[in-house]
Amino acid sequence: MTTAFDPIELGGKRLPNRIAMAPMTRSRAYGPGATRPSSTPPTTPNAPRPD
Repeated sequence: MTTAFDPIELGGKRLPNRIAMAPMTRSRAYGPGATRPSSTPPTTPNAPRPD
């Protein structure tokens, strides 16, 4: 029986265990280490409205 602490190969990479955490961001990255600017400004309840 496998456990959460057993290694796994995923996407061609060998991971030391099966525990993963989702990214804690709303940004998206494209390509190796590159980020792309958002097409819309960030929206928060206290953000000023663009004129």
